[in-house]
Amino acid sequence: MSSNPFGLDTIEGMRFPTFADIDGDGDYDIMAGVLGGIFSFLKNIGTASIPHFDAPQTNPFGLSSTNGLNIPAFADLDNDGDLDIMTTEYYGPFIYFMNTGTVDAPSYAPPQIDPFELVSTGNFSFITFGDLDGDGDDDLLTADYYGFYAGNFLYFKNTTPITALDEDLDGYYGSTDCDDTNPEIHPLAIEIPNNGIDEDCDGMDLITQTHDIAGKKMTIYPNPVSETLFVTTDLSTEILISIFDITGQLIYTQSGTDAIDVSNIPAGLYFIKVSTPTDQMNVVEKLFIVR
Repeated sequence: MSSNPFGLDTIEGMRFPTFADIDGDGDYDIMAGVLGGIFSFLKNIGTASIPHFDAPQTNPFGLSSTNGLNIPAFADLDNDGDLDIMTTEYYGPFIYFMNTGTVDAPSYAPPQIDPFELVSTGNFSFITFGDLDGDGDDDLLTADYYGFYAGNFLYFKNTTPITALDEDLDGYYGSTDCDDTNPEIHPLAIEIPNNGIDEDCDGMDLITQTHDIAGKKMTIYPNPVSETLFVTTDLSTEILISIFDITGQLIYTQSGTDAIDVSNIPAGLYFIKVSTPTDQMNVVEKLFIVR
């Protein structure tokens, strides 16, 4: 046994190290959780057979400190080919940092507490991952230092079908990704209006209706709408906005170009009319309100 091999230095306080090829260069690096909640990364600047560790970096790759304690473990939890982090705090919750970067350039999203239907177990929990039931995915095994489950092993079986892979490697898979063949389509994608594609997986394309009347433009968006409708125009005169139900009954009216709150209007088909006092502009469009 030797003290501080491979260029390592003594570090004060409790450290909980784990090994993983964090930067995808073929050798093992060290990520240590530190009392106080920080992540401490020691990059292997040697080789796989002759390791040598660089000076520690605090909270790299966009990571943020946890509360009081940090005991990290690595696994590809979203099946996209790179390493995510699961850790625990002093008082027990599971904390998930999804790697939204790549294998060799990791970048971690903001933490999620008790993801994947996990339930906090107790205090001072140590976790590790492995395919314990031989079904091709990583299960979780934990043990608590003290608390209700102190001294016991707790097994969390991964019940996600192995077919639920992130095929387009955009960080989303299964039912959360409405098109797993296109990395430009996922719940946080930027919606492109009027192209017939639901980029952000909210169930609809963003539609804007632009009218050009006598050289003046007027735009109604989004349509369908669930909460706030916008009407914009480059007219210098005031406009009147009216919403009618399918029987022709007026249910809403507003003067001026502004945001229109439709959250209290029941879902369904309506008509929106935008007009000016002099009828310089008089536009009627179908309006779909959804929930």
